[in-house]
Amino acid sequence: QNHLASSYVILSNLQSGMNIGNILWSESIFGCTECIVVGQKRHRLTRDHGSRFATASFFTHQEAKSYLKANTIENEEEVVKIYGVKIMENASPSMKYDAETGVMTFPFGDRCRSTGAAFVMGNEGLGLSEKQKEICDDFIFIPQTRGGASSSSSPTSRDEQGNGRGSASLNVSCAAAIILQAYSVWANYPVASIEGEKFVASQSSRSR
Repeated sequence: QNHLASSYVILSNLQSGMNIGNILWSESIFGCTECIVVGQKRHRLTRDHGSRFATASFFTHQEAKSYLKANTIENEEEVVKIYGVKIMENASPSMKYDAETGVMTFPFGDRCRSTGAAFVMGNEGLGLSEKQKEICDDFIFIPQTRGGASSSSSPTSRDEQGNGRGSASLNVSCAAAIILQAYSVWANYPVASIEGEKFVASQSSRSR
């Protein structure tokens, strides 16, 4: 089985069935291989894409990690790299643009090209638990911006300098979509065909 540049999402302890459904929807759009659900045997799916997407369920995070290891290759040093999506000082940005060179860089390395990557998404309020962090090889975050000019004078959307106020963190399903899109660009997944003003939903977003 070919797992070249595969991608997985590991979900655990999410409170909203809508968030789970939206994440599965994004996974189907951005070419994920599988969704791994830990500790939520009866997760509720609220979107049609989710009901048609491959999922695997496990009781513990270590079981999920062992599953990924068993489904890659025999070399123990070359297994799926697991990224925790977490805002923290030692985390790498999901993408970074160099204005001088015009080059966009990503945190995913050669190991991901040969084995793939898994992304651990945290709880809506508490973020990643210690058990989730234990299985992670590295951490990434989605950079937020506070710049940009605006003609709006609304005090609720801008600070005294006219910059966007932002938020402490993104909704978990929005974060998953951004991470998966960044990975799909880095992995050079082929873009789905377009008919009219929509993508062809029945077509696999990449070869598996």
